[in-house]
Amino acid sequence: MSLLQVIWRAILSALAVLADAIARLVRIEQKADDSSSKLNAAILEANQKVLDAVAALSAKADQIIANEETLAAGQNEVLSRCAKIIDILTVPQTAEVAGIRITIEDENMAAKVRASGVDFQLLDSGKALATIGFVDAAGLSTTVATGATVATSWTSSDPGVVVVGRVDGLNADVSPATPPVLVTGAVVSASTTITNTDGTTIGPLTANGDPIDVVAGGPAGMSIAESAE
Repeated sequence: MSLLQVIWRAILSALAVLADAIARLVRIEQKADDSSSKLNAAILEANQKVLDAVAALSAKADQIIANEETLAAGQNEVLSRCAKIIDILTVPQTAEVAGIRITIEDENMAAKVRASGVDFQLLDSGKALATIGFVDAAGLSTTVATGATVATSWTSSDPGVVVVGRVDGLNADVSPATPPVLVTGAVVSASTTITNTDGTTIGPLTANGDPIDVVAGGPAGMSIAESAE
């Protein structure tokens, strides 16, 4: 109930009490002296005016309350429509995940630019980072649903290239074996499962990265070979 409603009801209560008091006074006067008809008539007329005023105020109060309720209903309707518009505008415009792809970057997080068909060159003393990306059915980049978790299993086709997954399920560290050996065309593979907040899953989704070659780095020292003449 609004403040205006409280005030109106208080006024009506006070007027009703006043009208009742006047009516009681009329009855007392009538019993005391029936000959004072003029006084009684005046009191009755005043009482009727008070009752009429109470009825008018009551009708006005009901009208105001009804108007307030109509306004409140209109405000609620506007708020509801605004909420629906906000929901529409904030719906993620991303397609459902249908696959994954693997991007391999060098240890300083910069993707190496190389010609198509050329293997990723990993120095025998270097490191690289493999990262999972998500694509939709058309092969375009997309994202997982908010709150979803990702679990990935990583493998390497050659023991000369070691891949170790990180806890985020999206990245893996790639490095040469210890001791390093020269490798040509090693392939890092991933199998990813997405678990949504409602318990549903997508996957496992699989992908292969670009071939990796482990190559010798620059000279780090020298050796002297002796031979007899």
